[in-house]
Amino acid sequence: MSKLNSKSKKKGILIGVGGFIAASTITGVVAGVAVNKQANDRRVESELLAKKTETVNKINGLSSLKPEEVNKFNKEVNEARSVQEVDEILTKAAQTSSTNKANQQAQLIKSKNDAKNQVSGLVSLNNQQKELLLKEIDEADSEQKVQTALVKANQAQLASKKTEVKNQINDLADLTPEQKTALLKEVEAADSTQKAEAVLEKAKTLVQTNKTSKRLLLQQQANSKKIEANNQVDQLADLSDNDKNKFKEQIANSSSQEDINKVLEQANQLNNQNKAKKEKELVEKKNTSSSEIDALTSLTEQQKTEFKNKINSATSKEDVDTISEQANQANQKAKDDAMKAFNNQRTLTTTYLTDSLNDQKYIDGKTQLQKDIKSIDELVKESSSQNSFKYNEAKEKLENALTNAKKHIEKVNKANETENKLEVTKLQYQASLVHNIKNLLLLITGKNINTRFTTNPTAKLIIKNSKNDIVYFDPIIVNHIENDVFRNTETKIDFEASIKGRKNMEQDVEIDKIILEIDQEYHIVDLKGKTLKFNGTKTDGTVDYK
Repeated sequence: MSKLNSKSKKKGILIGVGGFIAASTITGVVAGVAVNKQANDRRVESELLAKKTETVNKINGLSSLKPEEVNKFNKEVNEARSVQEVDEILTKAAQTSSTNKANQQAQLIKSKNDAKNQVSGLVSLNNQQKELLLKEIDEADSEQKVQTALVKANQAQLASKKTEVKNQINDLADLTPEQKTALLKEVEAADSTQKAEAVLEKAKTLVQTNKTSKRLLLQQQANSKKIEANNQVDQLADLSDNDKNKFKEQIANSSSQEDINKVLEQANQLNNQNKAKKEKELVEKKNTSSSEIDALTSLTEQQKTEFKNKINSATSKEDVDTISEQANQANQKAKDDAMKAFNNQRTLTTTYLTDSLNDQKYIDGKTQLQKDIKSIDELVKESSSQNSFKYNEAKEKLENALTNAKKHIEKVNKANETENKLEVTKLQYQASLVHNIKNLLLLITGKNINTRFTTNPTAKLIIKNSKNDIVYFDPIIVNHIENDVFRNTETKIDFEASIKGRKNMEQDVEIDKIILEIDQEYHIVDLKGKTLKFNGTKTDGTVDYK
C-alpha cells in the first residue's frame, strides 16, 4: 500500500530574531508583568496626545509663519516623543514667527524705499503726481498696497510716454499717413514704456527706410542691387524684424557691391545661427516630451509609438506641447475607462456574492469568491499599480472568478440531484502501533461511481479539517487506482491509505469535511455533524467518526 504525500507548515510565533515559541507560552510569561505598564503607557500617551493637539493649534495660530514652516513644525510635533520635546518645538516655532514678523516689517520698509526711488525716477510724471504717489506709498501698510501705488505710477508714466512718442511720430515728416496710423496704433497697444520707445525707434528706422527708398527712386536703376539685397534679407525667416531693418540700413549705406555682399553674408550667418538654435531647442523639447510619454503607464506601446512619431514630425515647440497634452489626456482616459470597467465588474461580482451564494451548500464557492475578490483588490491597491493595464487585468480576473462561482453553483446543484447524491458509510482510523500500521479508511456509497469518478480524470477526493483549513488528503482518483488506494465499484468509493510520514497527521487530527469533485459535480459529502478524531502518533486501535 503506497503513501500519499502532501506538504504542510507549522504555525508559531517568532520572538526577536532568533526564537520560535508557542503563543500560549508568551501569554503566561507576559500577562502578569504587562498590566501596570500598559496603564501607565496609556496615561502618558493620552497626555502627550493632548499636548500635541494643543501645540498644533497654537502653531496654526502663528500668523507670521509660512505654510511650509507650519507643516514642518506640525510634523515635528507629531513625531515628538515627550511633552518637553513638544514644548521646545513650540518655543522654536514662536521664535521663527517673531523673526518672520520682524523681517516682514523690514522688507516693507525696503519695498517702500525702493518704490519711492522708482517713482522719483519717473521722468514723465510732474511733481504733483509724484507727491501724491509718494504719500500713498508712505501710508501703505502692506507689500500689496506698495505695489498698487507703484502700478499706478507706472501706468501714469506709460500714459505720458505714449503721448510723448505719439507727438514725436506725428512730427516725423518722412512717414506716410498710412505708416503714421499703423505706428500710432502700435504705440496705443504698447503695455510698457520700453515697447512705446521701441515703436518710436521703429518709426525712426522706417523714416530712414523711406528716405532710402526715396533716394533709390531718385537714383533709379543705380541702386537696383540694394533692392535685390533687401528682398534677400526679407526672405531670411529666422531673422527678427529689428535685425532685418538693421541689415537693410547697412545695405542702404553701402557704397559698393562688395559692401552689400558682406552685409548679406552677415545676415545669412545670423539667420543660420538663429535657425540652429531653434532646431536645437526643438530637438531637446522632442526628447523631453518623448521621455515623458514613455513614462505614461496607461498607454499601450503602440499608442506611445504613435505619439512619439507625431512629436518627431512636429515643426515647432508649440506643436510638441499640443501632442504631449493629447498623450496625457489619452493616458488619463485609458486609466479612467479601465478603472470604471473594473469598478462595474467588481460591483457585479460582489452583488452576485451577496445575492446568489447565501445557501450553506454553496459555502465553498462563496469562500473562494471572497478570497478571489480580496486578492484582486490587492492588484490595484497601490497608486503605482493604478493604471489601465492593472485595472484590465483585475477586471479579467474578476470575470473569471465570477464565472468560476457560477460554475460552482451548477456543480453543487448537479451534485444535489437525487440520482447523484453520495453518502459516507465509513470513516475510520485503524492503527497498530506495535506493527507500525496507521491507516485511514473511507467508504462512500452512491450510483454510477465508476462512470462518474473512477474513470473520470477530473475526479478528486479532498479530506480536510474545515475549521483550520487543513487538507489531509487530496488525491486525483484515477492516479491511485492501480496501487489500491482506491478500490471502487459501481456503487461505492472505497479509499484506504497510510498516514505514515504525513507531517500534518502526526498530531491531533480532526476530519470534519469530505469533498468529492468532478468537472460537472461538487459534493460536500454530509457527515451529519460527525467528525473523526485521533492522534496520528499516539492513538492505537480503531476509531470511527462520531
